[in-house]
Amino acid sequence: MSTFNHWISATSQHLPKKSFSCFNTCPIAGQKKYRLFQVGYIYNLASVGTSNTKYRRQRQDRIHSAFFAACRNYWCVRRCIVRWKERRMREYGSGAILATGERLSSVPDHTLVRVVDGRTKHTFYVRDLLRHINVRLQNSDYFISEPLQPTNPMTGLALSSTNVTRVVLTAFSSPARIRIPHMVLAYWKCKQNLEKYMNNEIVALHELALENEAREGGDELVMDILSMYELANIEDQCPDITEASGLDLLDVLLCSHRTALAEYYRATRSWCEYTAQQARVGLPGYCIQAAKEYYQKTDTLRLQSQEQSQYAPYPFNRLYPLANTTPMVICMCGQNSPYCSYCRSIHNSRVCQWNVFDNISDELVEQVDRWSNEQWPLVISTPELLIQDSVPPLEWVHDLDC
Repeated sequence: MSTFNHWISATSQHLPKKSFSCFNTCPIAGQKKYRLFQVGYIYNLASVGTSNTKYRRQRQDRIHSAFFAACRNYWCVRRCIVRWKERRMREYGSGAILATGERLSSVPDHTLVRVVDGRTKHTFYVRDLLRHINVRLQNSDYFISEPLQPTNPMTGLALSSTNVTRVVLTAFSSPARIRIPHMVLAYWKCKQNLEKYMNNEIVALHELALENEAREGGDELVMDILSMYELANIEDQCPDITEASGLDLLDVLLCSHRTALAEYYRATRSWCEYTAQQARVGLPGYCIQAAKEYYQKTDTLRLQSQEQSQYAPYPFNRLYPLANTTPMVICMCGQNSPYCSYCRSIHNSRVCQWNVFDNISDELVEQVDRWSNEQWPLVISTPELLIQDSVPPLEWVHDLDC
């Protein structure tokens, strides 16, 4: 069995064997050779054979150079053997970039990394693996950080320490120079120990858990929206949750309030006092922006549902102020114009149909007629004074409470 003293002897044959005799039983791989070198260097390694201080230092310098040259030669031989084995293995990867679906041939070769699991080989784009590892390390469940072991995206098997190190060093290499996420770098510096990683990054992981809960939460987060607007002291701007549930718009409501909910969770559940204070100050602005986005996305659907309602008239000028700041009357036919005679006739025919139903009271019909007379003056309904495709005067715009 070859030991590390043979590698040093092959590197510097002119050195006496007694100068590196401490490596006679040292294995080639492992950290034992580095510990022996450190201990031997402290206690004047290679001091045998001469009593002159000058020559002793020269001998130590030559042993120093020979040791690291032997390490370099060993790693070069080992890398060649590993690459030869990997090239002979069958490729089981998809051959495409996971994020975009493009072929791996479209990216430079120095940005590719091979992951070996047993006798299988998968080639990935290094950014895909960094993104996948980062997502696993930031995993959380209901505001509780639960980092997971990095795995192979294709097989689901846990990545070995060698494969994780290969990914990090590939991103670190000078040709690639790819930015490594902070959590991935912290995990690698902790020697891939999840417990130590959580202890060192507990505050950052908690802040990320708040962000993930707002971004990926379910319908249970709808109950936090009203509390969020109450904390911001703008309850009147809160969207109608009952209406959103009836129109099946809860997904749109949560999607538009992701950023606002993240700020709300930071303001109420953050471990960092400074972050919580900053979130409370900026929360009203995030709430107003989220409500505006929700109204803009759902304005057409809400108006259509109100127009199709059987027992109530179509509230033409019921525009939410956050959706559109310009006062404008939208006619039933879709034109930005005053109420045309065609829409008025549709309304009258609908009222006549209501009178046929037995379950509709006369009071409701009278209320609808009174509302139409107030909102549609007779002078507007006459064809002589009808102005098509024009913006109506401001006095024609009324605020409705129905």
